[in-house]
Amino acid sequence: MKKITLCIIALLLSIGSFAQSTCNQTFSASGQDDDPTVLTINAGDVNCFGANTPTSMQLINAAGSLTSGFCTNDGSSWYGFNLSIDGGAPITGCAAEFNNVDITGFSTLTITSQDDDAFSDGITITIDVEVTYPTPACTSPTATAALVEDCGNNQFTVDVDITDLGDATSLAITNDGGVAATTGITSTGIVNVGPFSLGTPVNITVVHEQDSACNLILGAYVDNCPIFSSVDCAGAPVNTTFCYGNSEDIQYSFTSSDGSALVVDFIEGYFEDCCDDIIIYDG
Repeated sequence: MKKITLCIIALLLSIGSFAQSTCNQTFSASGQDDDPTVLTINAGDVNCFGANTPTSMQLINAAGSLTSGFCTNDGSSWYGFNLSIDGGAPITGCAAEFNNVDITGFSTLTITSQDDDAFSDGITITIDVEVTYPTPACTSPTATAALVEDCGNNQFTVDVDITDLGDATSLAITNDGGVAATTGITSTGIVNVGPFSLGTPVNITVVHEQDSACNLILGAYVDNCPIFSSVDCAGAPVNTTFCYGNSEDIQYSFTSSDGSALVVDFIEGYFEDCCDDIIIYDG
C-alpha cells in the first residue's frame, strides 16, 4: 500500500511540473484586395510569453474579411487569401482554413489578399497567434497603459498604471523608443513613460526584476495626431515631404504666426486617384 501511495504522489508531482499557460497576440492589416494587402508576422513580433520558451503556436480567432461572406477558397466571390509559412506552399482560403493551423517554430508567415473579381474591395485581415508555454513559477505584475497626447509638441507619452507587483519586490518599465528605463519601482501607481516622437510605435514592457519569466508585455503604442507646424508669415515657406505606404494615414496641422490665410501648394509627387485622398480642413 505504501508503494502505491508513493507512486500516486510521484505521478501528481510529475503532472504538476508540466503545467502549461497560453497567451494570445492579435495582428491586423487593412487595405485593398487588389493591391494586394499583406499581413506579415515575424517570430520576433510574437512576445506575449515574455522570457519563457514556447512549446507550441497556432493561428486562431481569424476575423475581419477572413470571416466575410464574400471570402471564398475557390475564387467564386470577391476575394480570398493565401497563407504562406516560411515561404512554403500557400494555403488558400478564409477563416475556416486558417484557424488552428500549427505554426510552431516558424520564422515568418504572410497572409496575402487575392482579388477574385473585377473590383477593388476594402479588406481587413485580423488573426491571433496563440502561444503555449510552461507556466512560470513566479507571479507576473498587473498593469495597464494609456496613451497621453502632446500634439502641440509633436510627441506623446504613455501612462503605465501598475495595480499589482505580483511577487516581485521591484519592477522596471522598459521601452524600445530610446527613452531610459524606469527601474526600482516598489509600489503601485501611475508611471509616465516618454516622450516619444509622433508616428513611431513604441513597445512597453513591465519587467519583473527578480524573474524575467514573469515580465508583462503591454504592447505597442503610437500616436498619429496631426504633426504641428507654425508658419512664420515673414519667413521662408514650410516644406513638408511624406511618402506613404499601403493603408497609412497622416495628418499635418499648419497655423500662421499672425493669423493670416495660408496657401498650400503641392509642388511634387503622385498619389493613386483611384484609392487615395488628400483632404484639407480650414478652421
